[in-house]
Amino acid sequence: MTTTSRTQETYKASLNSLSDEQKQSVTATMLKTQLNIKKAEQAAIGATQIGQVAPAFSAPTPDGKILSLDDVKGKLTLIDFWASWCAPCKAIAPLIDELAEAFDGKVKICKVNVDENPAIPGQYGVRGIPTLILFKGGEVVDQVVGAVPKSQLESLLNGAL
Repeated sequence: MTTTSRTQETYKASLNSLSDEQKQSVTATMLKTQLNIKKAEQAAIGATQIGQVAPAFSAPTPDGKILSLDDVKGKLTLIDFWASWCAPCKAIAPLIDELAEAFDGKVKICKVNVDENPAIPGQYGVRGIPTLILFKGGEVVDQVVGAVPKSQLESLLNGAL
């Protein structure tokens, strides 16, 4: 059984079977994150798809400011869904920061930590991380899942400008 097909009960049972020491491990953190994502998915039946209006939320930008989706309506916005324990997320984090600098004034880029904001990923149908979702005019226009080269992300952004 893969982690994406596990039910909430399976995640809960797995977490409950761990010792106190094991509950502090990276694996336990991953299980907690998956449980939070599953909860959010159930709460967000009919997650936002490409072409649909995005639900409102707030998230930090790479420079630490809080950005609301309402603040950027009509502007191009890229949201990076990530977690601190995720190796592919860590791999593309510097690329996201470089893109934030390179596209400053053209594209707003923010990051959503799925561990700290478990309800938001479910609203957008995020099932794996890293997931990058591009918004324009308050609508989802594109999505990328996984660690991809900087050139692919630049093409995505340039194509939407």
